[in-house]
Amino acid sequence: MNIKNISAATLLAATCAAAAVGLSLYGTTAMTRALGGGYQWQASLGPPGAELGVRHRHRRTQNILSHEGFSGELAFHRETPEVTIVWRYADSGLRLNQSFRTSYWPSSVIAMRDASSFVVAGKRRGNRNTVIEEWVISAPELIYDLGTGEPGAIDAPSITSIETLYDDAVEGRDLVRVMIQERGVGDDVIVQFHDSGDVWKIARSEPFARSQVASVAPGSSGALVVPGLDEVRTNFWGGTHPSYGFVYVLGQARNGGSNIVLVDSDMNGAVESSQHLSHTSWAQSTLSDVSAYLSIEP
Repeated sequence: MNIKNISAATLLAATCAAAAVGLSLYGTTAMTRALGGGYQWQASLGPPGAELGVRHRHRRTQNILSHEGFSGELAFHRETPEVTIVWRYADSGLRLNQSFRTSYWPSSVIAMRDASSFVVAGKRRGNRNTVIEEWVISAPELIYDLGTGEPGAIDAPSITSIETLYDDAVEGRDLVRVMIQERGVGDDVIVQFHDSGDVWKIARSEPFARSQVASVAPGSSGALVVPGLDEVRTNFWGGTHPSYGFVYVLGQARNGGSNIVLVDSDMNGAVESSQHLSHTSWAQSTLSDVSAYLSIEP
């Protein structure tokens, strides 16, 4: 059955079913489920929808490039499309705005811990591929006033290389909803895809291996099954907890919704369990107490 031949009533019902789990028509996997698998999957087309504008609980940590007194706040803009960085130096009042055009519509961006790079995800215009790239950036420098000897401006850093970590169109991995850097000694990227809600780990070095971390339904990969992942959540952050080890939190706490916690208790880089906490249970758990964490960072 071709989607063009679906009746208006059936399409409306399917749209409502997809909306019930927080996905628009962009969530083609959810739409396929809603229609009972009645049409062949196709990668989404067009710029990412507004529902991908999720919040990071610790956004000023996750989207900040920090280097020897400099801070660069990252943001992405779908319409332009571009990634922007607002640079500041300590409390000097100096400010520099930078923008970098992308060849695709961006849907997520995060800074890496060492501040020498950031990772951008988005949707290609032509072949509909979902793409994830790492952009390596030089360090910002100060320009000093020859008369006073004081810092007078920020010298704009430049992009030195761009590495493609992922470039494909596969059902269940269509569009990146949100990303976070792996905790501990690992430095790979943890990605949640939008059409399925499934969570994957994408390597930052060749051969750019990918492995499924968690899935909303059982599959051949043997990944941890976590019901509720397909619901759009408003924040994504990670931390080192004294009782739970490394945790990755997908939450709706601000909206009174539930929180999903992915747990790597032995801190070996493999998520082995999860918790699905209601708003009340979350509030009563030490997981909700930011001051209890040993560290919180991207």
